[in-house]
Amino acid sequence: MKKLEKLERKKIQARRRLTIGQARPDIDTLLNGADNALDGVEYPGDLQGDADVEMSAILREIIARRKHDRERYRDLYDDDYYIVVVFQASRQKEQFLQQAQWPVLDGRFVDGFALAEQLGVSIDEIILELPKTHTKRKFKREEVL
Repeated sequence: MKKLEKLERKKIQARRRLTIGQARPDIDTLLNGADNALDGVEYPGDLQGDADVEMSAILREIIARRKHDRERYRDLYDDDYYIVVVFQASRQKEQFLQQAQWPVLDGRFVDGFALAEQLGVSIDEIILELPKTHTKRKFKREEVL
């Protein structure tokens, strides 16, 4: 009896660790707002062939979407996007920045894009889309009654 209770507790704890859509994912969760995966699919005409083609197209879209999401996550949360230049004293830093004519923000930070432009280096711009937060809807009293 105790083993059964312990097993049930482990199952419940495992379910709590899952995020929305992991326990029983549906196609919408896996595709996560992607375009219609079935656009442009050519059906062979028989039932099994049609099902195979559809499943292959959906699977390809899920794999591509997950790759995109991993890259987006890496761009959003990667903390290795800066370099540090060290001098012996702040006077040396000021002297260096003045002579190099680097665009400085707040006296300590150099704008990487402005510096790259000044040095003639091209850098690809990344558009960072912050994840949408889920908020609970608050009902007005009239809606509840």
